[in-house]
Amino acid sequence: MRFFIYFLSKTLTVSIQSAQLSLLFSTPCRQFCALRAVQAKLCLRKGRKMRACFSGLVLFITFNLSTLLAIAKPFIPQNDSQVLERLSSGPGKPLLNEARKLRDNLNKDPNNLQLALNTAKHFIEIGRQEADPRYFGYAESVLKPFLNKEPLSTSPDILVIQATIHQYNHDFNRALEDLNKALKLDPSNVQAWLTQALILQTQGNYKEAKSSCAHLIRLTNELVSASCISSVSSLNGQASKSYSLLNQVLSHTNSDDLYKNERLWTLTLLGEIGKRLGDYKNSEQYFKNALELSPTDNYLLATYADFLLLQKRYTEVVSLLKGKTKIDNLLLRLALAKQAIKSNSLASHINELDSRFSSAKLRNDTANIHLREEAIFKLKLQSNPTAALTLAKRNWEAQKEPLDAQIFLECALALNDKSSAKPVLKFIENNMLEDKQLNDLVKRLK
Repeated sequence: MRFFIYFLSKTLTVSIQSAQLSLLFSTPCRQFCALRAVQAKLCLRKGRKMRACFSGLVLFITFNLSTLLAIAKPFIPQNDSQVLERLSSGPGKPLLNEARKLRDNLNKDPNNLQLALNTAKHFIEIGRQEADPRYFGYAESVLKPFLNKEPLSTSPDILVIQATIHQYNHDFNRALEDLNKALKLDPSNVQAWLTQALILQTQGNYKEAKSSCAHLIRLTNELVSASCISSVSSLNGQASKSYSLLNQVLSHTNSDDLYKNERLWTLTLLGEIGKRLGDYKNSEQYFKNALELSPTDNYLLATYADFLLLQKRYTEVVSLLKGKTKIDNLLLRLALAKQAIKSNSLASHINELDSRFSSAKLRNDTANIHLREEAIFKLKLQSNPTAALTLAKRNWEAQKEPLDAQIFLECALALNDKSSAKPVLKFIENNMLEDKQLNDLVKRLK
């Protein structure tokens, strides 16, 4: 699941005819949403227009869970000021260099709410890029001093950032509670509507997601709106129409008017919809265009790797993910490719993944983040469909994206347990979910 912090950019001039949009809605209201954007922060530079840029923040005190696995007795620092780990900075690490500056400023002015909010956002951005849950904990710790202070504790911005942290931890109900509070205080909060829509979509609550999206028509630009409605509607019986509309909007949008992250998101989304529809030629081109914009985007790399695995292009997966094994999702895809080509390094990858999943279980606040990936790992790399199905069921309770349905059905097939697949089969039928891979699995289970 891709999550994000989105900030308003300049309005685009693309026009979408109401007749086209009406094809995507079952209600009179034209409902839009802006989902699956990369986290971005708009920066204002003197003499220049606002533009998207990334920055981040690092916390000096960290806890190494891999060490905890290796020894029976954990290391306990003697006092709160003792530094356990210091992440390196330097000319090649702009995010960490910026992080040090921001942290220093916050230490000098600890009561500055806006600085704390910015610091937390930067923590989240680093956590997203590094796929490292520690940074989300750091973001939460930055906000903690303000949570017991009225009226700061009810600030919409604090509530939205808290919701983003809960979202990452897959604590979706708490996230939605915070977002509802934020929207009561600030009904025009773009980030709140976006995050709410994304969570509801992830849960498979498409009607509610569209309801949240309807509020964004006047708050964001039309490319984002078209991308978002395509994201929701493509999972709810209108994949072909969504695919066509989004491609049309993108083709009529001047690329000079687009921020990198908006175009990246749209291209990735087009690749995903095309893959589900079986339009592999165009889907691949969308993915490649997206990779030209951001060759290190973890979500994009995992999504494109899945596309290549589907095509049995295993050596290309190995080349794509070479040197990117720090991210669990990417290491998993790499291991699947190496299994197919019978690589000698497969065993080391399996051992590493097993260790990482075990480490994740020690972090109670992140225990549910890797359920889908661990289910894939258990089924395809450890040949343990029983354990995999248990994980897939737990994962399905929390989120219902196409890949969640796929691993659930694959586990049921491996065990010849058609009855356990009934909830997923019913979901696919009720929502008219169009996905070539899922449709093939459904046929085999009937």
